[in-house]
Amino acid sequence: MKKRTVILASLCAIFLVIAVVQQLLSLKNPVKTVTFSENPDKITVFGHGLDIVLEKKGDDWFSGDYKALPNTVELISKYLKEIKILEVVGKTGNSIIEEKYDLNDERVVTAFAFKGDKVLRKVKIGKKTSTGSQSYVTIDDSDKIYLVQGDYQGTVAKTESDLVSKNIYSVPLESISSVDFTFPNSKWGFSKNQEESEGSPSWLPSGKALDFSVNDEKVDQWIASISYLDCESFIDDDTILPTTADAVCKIVSGNKEISVSIYKFKTDDYEYVGVSSENPHKFAVSKYVSEKFIKNLDTLK
Repeated sequence: MKKRTVILASLCAIFLVIAVVQQLLSLKNPVKTVTFSENPDKITVFGHGLDIVLEKKGDDWFSGDYKALPNTVELISKYLKEIKILEVVGKTGNSIIEEKYDLNDERVVTAFAFKGDKVLRKVKIGKKTSTGSQSYVTIDDSDKIYLVQGDYQGTVAKTESDLVSKNIYSVPLESISSVDFTFPNSKWGFSKNQEESEGSPSWLPSGKALDFSVNDEKVDQWIASISYLDCESFIDDDTILPTTADAVCKIVSGNKEISVSIYKFKTDDYEYVGVSSENPHKFAVSKYVSEKFIKNLDTLK
């Protein structure tokens, strides 16, 4: 083999190796993830109008005295626990740079994740990119400004109204054994037919309902609709309500009795207010929800 041919073949082999290495490097994931092993039991978010404290008590998260939305808080926790860094774009200490990325004192939102008294993570959150899928942050005490994956403003910088769960109670329909209602002028209810056979009703009436020929399918659908209750908002706990409720409902689910009282009482935005054994706070409900409890028996015929 001629010397020239050997040299050309060697060069081709070298170029092939270089091409393969470059291809492999281009396929490497450029994302670096910083994380910690423990699960937070407290998260604080403050700055730019926010002052949020989330604490885990037992299996539930709370914002003050209010139960927080579990999926929302868990997502916040995940964003603080697993930060996916795309690149370093600058450093803090320069007011022009900090203002460019909304990391100046007037705009920045700071989030902490704790385990007991131990700080697991500190994140200063700046602006997000135009696509909304990436954000500019600093991590812990580093002066580096990172471009990271995810919308940290939209996910972590939540207001209290975004965080508080509006669910008052929720029980499986199959666990309900009876519902009883007290109105100003009547009482009635239904209990589950424990000896149900083909063609017999699923629910047995009591009180005023005995005088009606009710539609078993409608009763079943209605009881399903009151197996859970979501409010519109919570109102001032000092609000003085009328002495008599427009409807008092008692639901027996398993070994538990749930009570709900609905009042026609106008607030700023709603006309009905409720109280329940399942939540220490007074709450507003929509007219649609109130009509599930202030129920006209005629609609069940």
